[in-house]
Amino acid sequence: METVVDYQKNPKTATGIWFDQQTVESLVQAVETFSNISHQISPENCFLQANRFSSKIFQTSYLALLEKYCHQAPRRT
Repeated sequence: METVVDYQKNPKTATGIWFDQQTVESLVQAVETFSNISHQISPENCFLQANRFSSKIFQTSYLALLEKYCHQAPRRT
């Protein structure tokens, strides 16, 4: 699960952009690109994406996963 929805892949729901390599050149290009498209990034999309990583959602998902796999595991005697 990614924290950033890439503009190149999903411009309508984008929350930012990705850059391929961790180099100065790649980062500079990413900042320049973001400067050009930042007005198209919706604060609402950013808020919704951030909420996917809230502690409440994490807790609910984690407990559901535990419930699912604990019931499948053989009982120890």
